[in-house]
Amino acid sequence: MRKNYNSEYEADPYNLKKVHSLYMKETDSILLGINHQLYSTYLVKNNKFDSAYYYLTLANNLFKNNDRKKFFNSIRKVSLTNRIDLLAHSKIEMEKLKEIPLEDENVKQLYIDVFSLPILKQSDSDQYETKINRFINIDDANNKIVKRGTLIENYLTGEINKYLITKADYDKIIVRSTARINELLKENRTNEDLFFTNLFYNIYAKIEIRDRSISNDFAHYKANLATAPTKESEVLYYYLKAKQFQTTSLKDSVLYNFSKALQVSKQTDNFIYEHQLLQLLLATDNFNTNKYTNDYIKINDSLLTYKNYVNDFIFATNSNFLKLKSEQQSIQKQNLSITAFTFILLFSVVLYYFIYRNIKNRQLARKHREYLNEKTQMYKYLIEIKEQMDASILNENNRTKQLISTNALSKIDDLLVDFDKLEINLDQLQEKIKEVEDAARAISHTISETNYTIVDIAYIINDIKKQYANFIKIETFIDNTIILSDLEFKTLLRIMLFTYKLIDKIKYKEELTCFLSIYKSKNKSTYKIWINKSINLNEDQLTFLNDRSINFELNKDNQETTVLIYIS
Repeated sequence: MRKNYNSEYEADPYNLKKVHSLYMKETDSILLGINHQLYSTYLVKNNKFDSAYYYLTLANNLFKNNDRKKFFNSIRKVSLTNRIDLLAHSKIEMEKLKEIPLEDENVKQLYIDVFSLPILKQSDSDQYETKINRFINIDDANNKIVKRGTLIENYLTGEINKYLITKADYDKIIVRSTARINELLKENRTNEDLFFTNLFYNIYAKIEIRDRSISNDFAHYKANLATAPTKESEVLYYYLKAKQFQTTSLKDSVLYNFSKALQVSKQTDNFIYEHQLLQLLLATDNFNTNKYTNDYIKINDSLLTYKNYVNDFIFATNSNFLKLKSEQQSIQKQNLSITAFTFILLFSVVLYYFIYRNIKNRQLARKHREYLNEKTQMYKYLIEIKEQMDASILNENNRTKQLISTNALSKIDDLLVDFDKLEINLDQLQEKIKEVEDAARAISHTISETNYTIVDIAYIINDIKKQYANFIKIETFIDNTIILSDLEFKTLLRIMLFTYKLIDKIKYKEELTCFLSIYKSKNKSTYKIWINKSINLNEDQLTFLNDRSINFELNKDNQETTVLIYIS
């Protein structure tokens, strides 16, 4: 399975969905979990952090009966949230990790200590210093554990070297990295992240101390770039070359290599590196300040938006229930209760109809009077339940209460009066019972068809309009009767992120008008983006939609562009 993922990634790093789909045919839960886990690894390499976290969560659910798999899968989740600096989520996941039993407590504690370093650095600097220095001088037994797991070794290598850089202890970085690079060369492991991580910090340290042997390290780096596991390694190669030329004041070479690094970052949608490289170019290239400033503002905007989105997405994924979900479930439960009671009443009235049509005298009719009285109480109870509902559906409450009072209670009262008459007209009574039956059906239908607006879609859409008011004219339309399930709501959040990405790319075009709308079409909730000019969706935007399995249609001509995205 891993070999298939590797070979497909080399062929097309953006089309791993078909490999994932292939292994979804497996029936073994462990294999399915590993499939999700591997897919998540490659989504991280393509900077799809929200989707990566989602598939790790799916894997966790499949590993629920395998503590070892579950533990190391959760470690991957912490590694991901640490990487994008969402340490609050890392802390939550760490608390869960501590509860998962592992056969070797020493291994468990070692992993927890390593992946807790960023949390510790933020909360207790003294304890962080103690822990990181313990790892720098790690004993042989724990070092063997670390070297058995490429994830933990690569992660710890980065943490230790970042700490040593803050201490300007470049000699120690070089000694440690050189030793590990030589080991990896002997083991022919030059196509692993671990090799490039050590090589990066080794070169970085040598640049700082002007070490003349640096040319050999650059040669190793360039010779193995073709087998590098991600394009990230290529970005870092050009970054290091630029830093090297900075030490010799060769400005043209510095700009060339920073620009090459930025170009590769854009090709791979690595917006984190793109953001950092634009900062470096702003500080280096005085002639293109305006261009880089505009690009920097746009990418900074997108980065903040995406980070907030991922934060919200992970919160939604981790939470047992959101307020939105609990409100929706509460109203659905109340709605179901009302419908159930109405159908009970309908059944009761129909049952009464078949019993009563054979009544021969008043005695039998009076016997069932108590039965109808009970149904009257049931209707009154319906009204009490409706009165307890949320204030947002008060108007619907009043309409339903009026419907029950007018169409049901009054008709039953008429029936009860007829029972007290000296002579009973069975045909007339049967006709009135049929009226009650029809009324019950109408009430049941009305209640079951009732919709309640839970998600304030208008707020979400109008927030985009507000944010881009200074750049582009945006009009909106929202069908307020639309109800979104939790899954549809998450899809909408992804669509909003796509909208941000799209508007960011076009907001500087002149005389542009955009119309955003959400409406029902053929029983589907549809999100529509209309632009009064012909716009091409770039590969990044199309990949964003396709990777998240979002159904859409693109229609354009010389004068306008329409994107139809199906939420449900």
